[in-house]
Amino acid sequence: MMVEICQVSEENLKLLLDEFQQSTRASRQNCQSVAERIKQEVERICIESKRIQASGEISKWAKNLAQHRLRQCLHYYKLGSREGRIHLHSSLSAIVY
Repeated sequence: MMVEICQVSEENLKLLLDEFQQSTRASRQNCQSVAERIKQEVERICIESKRIQASGEISKWAKNLAQHRLRQCLHYYKLGSREGRIHLHSSLSAIVY
């Protein structure tokens, strides 16, 4: 099977950046950094996932994964640093066990 390259479009990257800027008090530079990390993570997942590659809908998956990760980040942001860490630790513990 040939691996199709996955790229988060510039339009989707801009949407991530805009949403972070509107939903947080973080600087533009920090929002840009987080959006870039999400972009890289989504591209890695799309390239490595055999299921996504086999679907033939890689750009659709990339957009959905990026939006999901954005919602997760904003959820933890809204919880605040203490509650966010507690919630994240609880979720990770459940995965490990």
